[in-house]
Amino acid sequence: MTKTDPITTEVIRCRLFTIANEMSETMIRTATTSTFSESHDFSTAIFDSEGRMISLADGLPMHMGASKFSVLEVLKDFKGKIYPGDIIVLNDPYHGGSHIPDWTMMTPVFFNEELVFFPVIRAHQGDTGGTIPGGYNPDASDIWQEGLRLPAIKIYERGEPREDIIKMLSINTREPRFKGDLKAMIGSVNVGKRRLGDLLNKFGMQTVRDSMDQILDYSERCFRAEIREWPDGVYKGEGYLEHDCKGTTDITVRVTATVAGDTLKLDFSGSDPQTPGFVNSPVPNSYSFIFLTLSSMIEDSIPRNEGLLRPVEIILPPGTVVNPLPPAPVTACTLHIGGEIGEAVAMALEKCVPEKTYLQNVKMGMPVVTFGFQPDTGEFYLDQNTNMSAGWCNAAYGTDGWGSLPPYFGSMIMATAELHDMYYPVHTIEREFYPDSGGAGKWRGGAATIVRQQAKAQMWGNTFLIGTKYPMRGLAGGKDGPLNSTVMREGSDNELIVETTGFEIPFEDEDVLMVRFGGGGGWGNPLERDPKLVLEDVLDEYVSLESARRDYGVVIDKTAMTVDDAATGDLRKFMKSK
Repeated sequence: MTKTDPITTEVIRCRLFTIANEMSETMIRTATTSTFSESHDFSTAIFDSEGRMISLADGLPMHMGASKFSVLEVLKDFKGKIYPGDIIVLNDPYHGGSHIPDWTMMTPVFFNEELVFFPVIRAHQGDTGGTIPGGYNPDASDIWQEGLRLPAIKIYERGEPREDIIKMLSINTREPRFKGDLKAMIGSVNVGKRRLGDLLNKFGMQTVRDSMDQILDYSERCFRAEIREWPDGVYKGEGYLEHDCKGTTDITVRVTATVAGDTLKLDFSGSDPQTPGFVNSPVPNSYSFIFLTLSSMIEDSIPRNEGLLRPVEIILPPGTVVNPLPPAPVTACTLHIGGEIGEAVAMALEKCVPEKTYLQNVKMGMPVVTFGFQPDTGEFYLDQNTNMSAGWCNAAYGTDGWGSLPPYFGSMIMATAELHDMYYPVHTIEREFYPDSGGAGKWRGGAATIVRQQAKAQMWGNTFLIGTKYPMRGLAGGKDGPLNSTVMREGSDNELIVETTGFEIPFEDEDVLMVRFGGGGGWGNPLERDPKLVLEDVLDEYVSLESARRDYGVVIDKTAMTVDDAATGDLRKFMKSK
């Protein structure tokens, strides 16, 4: 027996999802920097008064596991002191955050003087103070060098802005449009508060709470049913990272996945110790990548919420790269070592359910963050260059790698080169897919891009380069994707080929930045790929004629541009025998 009928529960679930997405639209339409208005580097969600994740918008999945810890931190720090009209923000990785650039904001929703909801937004701020513009400091040796640490603090109390706190936040960022983005975040959570108030007025608090319990129970039941179909056993997986920018190399995340009935245990014991560099992943961030990876392996119709974590036991040993002790630096964690946590989980479960496994990682390092002064106004600018980062999209069972970004990035999009060049003093010369950049497989890995960007005024650049030794890995016999490379001031007398990091590298007018990204790994034996699909890839210039023969065993008549079926059959038979 249930207290609320299933139809009402489904109506409430869909309405909560709609509210979370309306919060996102509010952010997109009111933000003042392209990081949010164009690239959408933020996420919105609805949590309840216990800190349970009820509904997620179509945002960045890697934000959401960590956002739960932010709400729990607020409930702990302000126990008995949360009032209508409060707006609370935090970013500290050791107090509910993931990395300092990601700011989590929330406001309480009361009904009949009882706390019911928190609408939440987590957004990546372009600059948060610290030593290096842009927040990514490859030279950081502790958390204080990475930016302004915020435990849970109120920027509004009982509906009144705390101007002293807002001023303190404003003078600790280099981003001149910071206040506009802060107001957009405030607008987003306030829209969520109003819509949730309408929901409670229409259905009543008890019906809404009963429905939330049923929504989470449903997701839990569905996930347990999926796990029950997996073969019981113990499966091991590893993820690899080249370096931490501070001399530690070949960093490894290790996980043992134990499937038993309808439960899953993920034990990260044996992972490498925390490093001196900024790749360590605090517990909230580690949960995000576990949540992200498991969410990609289950039936699409199952709502993504707190219920998915209930069947899973997670062990993250303190003092390791998956659970560092303060004051270890962590800023890169939302890319690495977070991505390697997802990779390790996927590589373990590939041995259990290969047809469901997807590799949630991006061998990215970090974008080449550039900064300088606008030549016409003298205003400082900071460019996260999210528009150039495209690649690493693995194939999965039944589908080629698609698009320019993997699901890891959720709803994040790439601004057009024309729009990007309007914001910043640069000229995008080239941004295109290049051949043979997707790993060969029965299903081909997604293609990657090569980008050339020319400075139109003096600027400086920072980058942290990985994917030079460990590419995106193929699954079930698929081949790996290619490696990354970055060249600063390409073709000039002082050209710099980046090996690990580029730190405050100066660019003069007309200097060129070249970035060649790696593509996704393939899935399955390339010799099983339909030759007609290989021909289509050749015609689309995703695959070269040489790769068609070498990797897929497909012979194409160069004159007629058709598959030679007899020669292909003979070549594949020979390759299989080898």
